[in-house]
Amino acid sequence: MIKITFNNWEEVIEFAQDLVKRMSASAAPDQTPAAKAPKASKAPEPAPAPTPEPAPAPEPAPAPAPAPEPKKITKQDVQTKAIQLMDAGRQDQLQALLAKYNVPALPSLSDDQLAGFMADMEAL
Repeated sequence: MIKITFNNWEEVIEFAQDLVKRMSASAAPDQTPAAKAPKASKAPEPAPAPTPEPAPAPEPAPAPAPAPEPKKITKQDVQTKAIQLMDAGRQDQLQALLAKYNVPALPSLSDDQLAGFMADMEAL
């Protein structure tokens, strides 16, 4: 910081005139180095430190997909499979399965027996 003190207006005017002369002399090409007023260099301000970006929160692991429930076997499913076996000439094997489940015909199968009967037919 530079502080200049003047005692009266005449000193201010004299200083201003001298300053104007020096400024116009600095614009002239035949100026001597001693006549140049040193320029105050401003120290560069340090660059602000970069603010680190917060790390993204880890994404939660996806929940495992629920196991699909086994398809409920209907009497229609059993009948369709039985017809396919009969068309393939496996009537004897189908009769043996009915005897295994102790039923005279497909409609006599209980809902609890349907899944097992279907599995046995698919194993044939």
